[in-house]
Amino acid sequence: MSQAQPSEAVVSVRTLAEQAFSRAAGAPLVPGNSIRLLKDAQENYPAWLDAIAGAKRFIHFESYIIHDDAVGDHFSDALIARARDGVPVRVIYDWMGGFGKTSRRFWRRLRAGGVKVRCYNAPTLASPLGWLSRDHRKMLAVDGTVGFVSGLCVGAIPKMVTPPGTASQLNIGGEP
Repeated sequence: MSQAQPSEAVVSVRTLAEQAFSRAAGAPLVPGNSIRLLKDAQENYPAWLDAIAGAKRFIHFESYIIHDDAVGDHFSDALIARARDGVPVRVIYDWMGGFGKTSRRFWRRLRAGGVKVRCYNAPTLASPLGWLSRDHRKMLAVDGTVGFVSGLCVGAIPKMVTPPGTASQLNIGGEP
């Protein structure tokens, strides 16, 4: 049984798309990649946790705020579990974003669990106004094949209420 051949119109559209993406990105279109739009915490958090649970090579997690609450604890448990299984796990959080929202106990627990935790731009005597520069990124990269770019911080849903569409995220997948 033979496979159906794509029509000339489909091939032509594909060729045009490859040319457009190549010109816009400065790189050729690479097969095997995917992109998916996720909306709000109800869609994002399960996808993030699945990616974390499936990590084999590394986890890089950057978030402006990770709340010290039940949701933050759920994420910290997942990150610690992968670190204890030998997967390198690195977390960057913003000092100002975590101020008053995340306890030192929370960060100590992650570090004790094998997670490498770094605080972005905490105040220092050497640079008293340096803390004004903030890291608002929200990003999760797993194994070089799965990435999430978001506007959503980690925390219980009542704290994370946002206007519709403002906490949408892209889930990007591909080959390393």
